[in-house]
Amino acid sequence: MINRIIYPTILLMCSMLLLQAQQVSVPFDSEQWELGATKTNIEMYQGKKSLALSGGAIFLSEPSFFNGTIEVDVNFPDQLNFFGLIFRARDEGNYEHFYLRPHQTGKPDANQYTPQFNGFSGWQLYHGEAYSSQLDLVPDQWHHLKIVVRGNQATVYYDDMNQPLLEIPELKGNFSAGKIGINSGQPVHFANFSYELDNRSYPTPVSDETTDPKVITSWQLTEALKNDDFANPTQVNSSLLQSVQWTKYPTEAGGLLNIARHVVPDEGKTTVVAKLEVTANQDEIKGLAFGYSDEVLVYVNGKLQYAGQNNYRSRDFRYLGTIGYFDAVFLDLKEGKNEVWFVVKENFGGWGIQARWF
Repeated sequence: MINRIIYPTILLMCSMLLLQAQQVSVPFDSEQWELGATKTNIEMYQGKKSLALSGGAIFLSEPSFFNGTIEVDVNFPDQLNFFGLIFRARDEGNYEHFYLRPHQTGKPDANQYTPQFNGFSGWQLYHGEAYSSQLDLVPDQWHHLKIVVRGNQATVYYDDMNQPLLEIPELKGNFSAGKIGINSGQPVHFANFSYELDNRSYPTPVSDETTDPKVITSWQLTEALKNDDFANPTQVNSSLLQSVQWTKYPTEAGGLLNIARHVVPDEGKTTVVAKLEVTANQDEIKGLAFGYSDEVLVYVNGKLQYAGQNNYRSRDFRYLGTIGYFDAVFLDLKEGKNEVWFVVKENFGGWGIQARWF
């Protein structure tokens, strides 16, 4: 009697797992696609029924995707562009994102993984081998793009399904299950979209990043403030900073604080103040290496000590403005408690701050 109950139950569970693991194809003329205000057209292109997406992002109304596989064919012209796959989307401004840069063909940053928070991409914050790789991108022909998502890691394939293009060791978004979709900045053709859900649980690997004991591991932030409040750097509005609410946030393992993760910007409000409280046993000058994106003013006890710009192309036409411990300031500390303010403004490509003591 027991066996009669157990065996059918096991068979039912196995059948459900197999059903859930099936690859699901979604034609681009399906009503499941949420097109929003994007300009799209269904057409035959180089032998395939495809979606011509002229810009923006579109999402599937379902399923709710956490782990699994997403695949699509892409065909792109030879021009500056950014297009790719979106997954675990909470809404149109918060999701995990992998995209291709055909204008960077053959270069180490021909593609990019980055989370997007509150409408801000983070490619200036997440750069290097963990986030992009070298790739030759041949225009005007069909290519196959695939991403396999497992827990907080993902693997990307391009044309060669046996050799990963990029292995992402840690997805930075910390998003729960969400929508999947595609996006482009300029016209691109997409075809043969499919997904496969994976309901298995995966362990969280230990991060390879180690935190130097000299790295700042938490900051206090304001909400988004008016950019005009800091138009005159030599006359900081101390009363404003005394009236705001400060919230403490931890950094990522390597010391990066992605401000967009925690602060919602608004029109004319893409500036925050990141505060450190430093206690000195005596009057001293103390060195601090730091990185920021995109503009910064540094104050110690209300006195301006540093001003800098790290905007995309702000120094020459090839300048990316990626973050790193590339700058330094020598803080004029007084005996006792000191307040150090980093006024950080975002323009494009990532809103972040990081610092470590010499």
